Amino acid sequence: MKIICSDSLEELTPAQLSGGFFDGWPNVILAVDEESGNVIGFITAISDGVLPAYQGQGIGSELVRRMLEKLRLGMQPYTGMVYRNYESR
Repeated sequence: MKIICSDSLEELTPAQLSGGFFDGWPNVILAVDEESGNVIGFITAISDGVLPAYQGQGIGSELVRRMLEKLRLGMQPYTGMVYRNYESR
């Protein structure tokens, strides 16, 4: 399987998001199954996700690496869970 990563939503169709991904989010990087053209993973500056059938193949790690390169300012890698208190903005 060959995966293509893209940070552009311009050529994305609604049918490619049939896996239940969120659309309209800023700063999105996608993983696309080149054979089917379907989006199989994504990352935003807020969250990430990979369809269960594609997990365990390093796709999520690659998406996080690419997002950290793109939005390095103010982002830090963590090895544990981080709680964000939205009420204390």
